[in-house]
Amino acid sequence: MDVFLKLWRNRESLPADLRLEGYLYTAVRNAALDALAHARVERASAERGIAEGWTPGMGTPGLSPDALLERAEAKEALRRAYDLLPTRLRQVIGLRWFEGRSYQEIARELRISVKSVDNYLAKAMRLLREALVNRIER
Repeated sequence: MDVFLKLWRNRESLPADLRLEGYLYTAVRNAALDALAHARVERASAERGIAEGWTPGMGTPGLSPDALLERAEAKEALRRAYDLLPTRLRQVIGLRWFEGRSYQEIARELRISVKSVDNYLAKAMRLLREALVNRIER
């Protein structure tokens, strides 16, 4: 039925010498193949949802209260660790993470080399990682 409706809607743009039988056969065949492919995708999505514990089409489930609290604590620990970074490291990581600047843009703004930006980011990441690991180990 969809094929006939599409044919009717596009009747003005169809060529005059169109072989209707061949067109209908091909259009119906393609529509059936599309429907089968779509059914496969839906089935795979449903199976994945069941395996991962969510309902397809309903979004992912909300986080549990424990997970929300853990996330908030981790965020706070990261913020505190960030605040303890030396000024230059905070500047570089702030420009990269919060403003999405490229290494070249950061280097130009802070009047340092691109390699220095890379080194500052690596050092900042190491210090943040250490601070968070120490928090977890306590």
